[in-house]
Amino acid sequence: MKSTDHGLTWSPAPKLGHAMFPGRVFSNPFFVHYGKDGRGVKDGSDLFVYAVSNDGTWNNGNWMTLGRISAGLIGRLDPEDWEFVHGFDDKSQPIWRPRHDNALYIFRSPGRTSMTGIHYIATLDLYIMPQWHYPRLDDPKRRWKASRWELYSAPAP
Repeated sequence: MKSTDHGLTWSPAPKLGHAMFPGRVFSNPFFVHYGKDGRGVKDGSDLFVYAVSNDGTWNNGNWMTLGRISAGLIGRLDPEDWEFVHGFDDKSQPIWRPRHDNALYIFRSPGRTSMTGIHYIATLDLYIMPQWHYPRLDDPKRRWKASRWELYSAPAP
């Protein structure tokens, strides 16, 4: 769904069963935040909109993938406009390709990866990713009684 008037009206809801990115990979994307009104420009964020997604679980997932779309195309809501990290070149730069279903993960922590986003902190010139998980899922009496928070930082998403 999208709004072109700051949320006053919305496009019709998509039909159920027609996911933009079907399957587990990139099924719950969160945008990479670049500060208020996107003012923290870095890594091409003035040209692209970036998003991350875990492997399709709301808690205790395993990895995160990174996708991007040209800022001028995001309003089309067309999955064909997106590209995803599929590897890194010899200068550690991402290799972008169109398929989401076999994209390379950019972060991996089995059983400890939640649905979350990444935030660029311009004053620190650093990306921060909060992660959480339930550490006691194997114990029915304590399963949902404790959450563990972990904060990760990196110079690039």
